[in-house]
Amino acid sequence: MSSMSRSASYSSGSTSARFKKLEGCRRSAFEMLDKPAMRPLPAHRYQIAKWREVKVNIDDRVDYEHRLDSVPYTMVGAEVEIRATATSIEILHKSERVASHVRSYGPKGTYPSCGARRDEGPKRQQTRDA
Repeated sequence: MSSMSRSASYSSGSTSARFKKLEGCRRSAFEMLDKPAMRPLPAHRYQIAKWREVKVNIDDRVDYEHRLDSVPYTMVGAEVEIRATATSIEILHKSERVASHVRSYGPKGTYPSCGARRDEGPKRQQTRDA
């Protein structure tokens, strides 16, 4: 008998084998005790988050893993918390969210919103004088 067929017969046999000192078998104990207590899985997967405390730069940006995200200009100099998941960056001040961005995995030192390098600064919309 191959090891696969032995393990398959063992696993099916072990759930239906009668207990020696109790009534029933593993399957009946599961059906009676565990199954009624089980709940469905959550609709959304749990996202692991990393937390970090940072100070807002004078250019109203916070640096997380060498990528810059913007916050309201009134937050300059404030201590904020960053909550980073695989898909988003949330910036919180006194437990209140002040900004949220899609997480960027672009080149280090870039502004995710416009792709500019740190030393270039954010690209500004140019207007023509008529």
